[in-house]
Amino acid sequence: MAGGDVLVFEIETDKPANEPALKRFRMPPALKEQRIRYGWVQFAPGGIASGQGVLSVAFATPGNSKLNIDEVAKQVTAAKIKPM
Repeated sequence: MAGGDVLVFEIETDKPANEPALKRFRMPPALKEQRIRYGWVQFAPGGIASGQGVLSVAFATPGNSKLNIDEVAKQVTAAKIKPM
């Protein structure tokens, strides 16, 4: 991604979600018995070594969803991060 460093991680379960997973991650009951895709994106706009803030986004979605790590990374890197 232009203008910074991005770390991405995405996995999809082999088996459908069970009740403990739904409760632990506060997912809607409609996801029960569906495969789940988990993703995590960290974006450092000035680069990892710059000492600036890092934007971190995690998500969980049904495995058949069109939302994937590429789309999330594109949205995160387009965000305007203001120093605190």
